[in-house]
Formats: sequence, C-alpha cells, structure tokens
Amino acid sequence: MQRLTRTRKPGGFTLVELLIAMVLFSILSVGSYQVLDSVINSHRKLSNHNQRFEGLRRAVNMLARDLQQAQSRTITNAYGTTDAALIIESSDQSRMVLSSGGWANPLAAPRGTLSRIEFFVEDQVLVKRRWLVLDPADQETYFDMPLVKGVSEFQIRALDPEKRWISYWPTDGMPLTQLPRVVEVELEIAELGIIKRTLELLP
Repeated sequence: MQRLTRTRKPGGFTLVELLIAMVLFSILSVGSYQVLDSVINSHRKLSNHNQRFEGLRRAVNMLARDLQQAQSRTITNAYGTTDAALIIESSDQSRMVLSSGGWANPLAAPRGTLSRIEFFVEDQVLVKRRWLVLDPADQETYFDMPLVKGVSEFQIRALDPEKRWISYWPTDGMPLTQLPRVVEVELEIAELGIIKRTLELLP
C-alpha cells in the first residue's frame, strides 16, 4: 500500500499578515492616544475650573465677612483729614474702603482688632489691601492680597435710608459714621460669569 504523505505549511505569519497587523495596531494606538489625550485635557480643564471657582468662593466669603463686620469708625488719613467709615465708589475704577473688625491677633501684637481695608481691581485682579494701622500716618503701611484673577467687572451699590440703591457712599450731608444696612457686590469673572452677593451689615 502506497503511503500518502501530507505537506505542512511552515508556522508563523506571512509578511502581508504582519503588515496588516502593524497597520491595525497603529490605528488603534492613535485612536487610544487621542481618547487618552482628550480625557487628560478635560480633567485638566475641570481641575483648573474647580480651582478658580474655589478661589472665587473664598474671595467672596472673605469680602462678605469683612463687610458684615464693618464698624462705624472713621479714620484720620495721612493728610490729616477724616475719611468716612465706609467709602463706596462704583465706576470704571470701583473700590470699597471700610473699617472692619475681626482682625485676629493670636500673637497679642501691640495693635487693635480693627483694621482699614480696601477692595479694588487692578489688572483684572481683585485685590484686598489692609493697612497695618487704622489711622495711617504713612499711606504706604499696607499689604496687598490678590484674591481672584480675570475680573472684568467689579460693581458695588448700597441701600440708602430711603431704600434706594446708590453706587456711592456716603452721600452729601450724611454722617461719616453712618453705614448702609445692605450692600450688593457684583463680580464678573472670565469663564465663570457674574457672581452677585447681597449682604446685610451687622447692626
């Protein structure tokens, strides 16, 4: 009986199969990289957005806390004249200056717990300025604290005794020690929109 023999194909892949596999692997790698890059960019943007929002929240809370602790304490400025306890100028160069309590003194330094504070915007940054003494003989005795970047609008208005909203304080003929009962602060921040807080000052 004649023995039949089978011929076997050599094992492995042909060159064409390897080329096809490499092309498919390259396509999958590019697609996976694009998906991963998109996820990383989205996470980075979300993280930056959350950090900015958290910074804005802290800044607004700080402003609210200082404002709600406003004191009817006038000051004598470096020029020897008296400034009102609260000054509001709401315009293209808006600012708010006030005498505020609650300045912690954990080291029992030789100073009071009242301080003179100003909020203003410079180069689209909301800045808190605190004078080291309440009645400054030197206008340079202060330190600045940047709070929020990207501020395009900073507007303040107060409710006067006739319950009208006004964009300046104090008005003519008003005692320099008088404080409004309600102050409204509005900030417009790039990518975060408009933030508005209406605050009732403590009696």
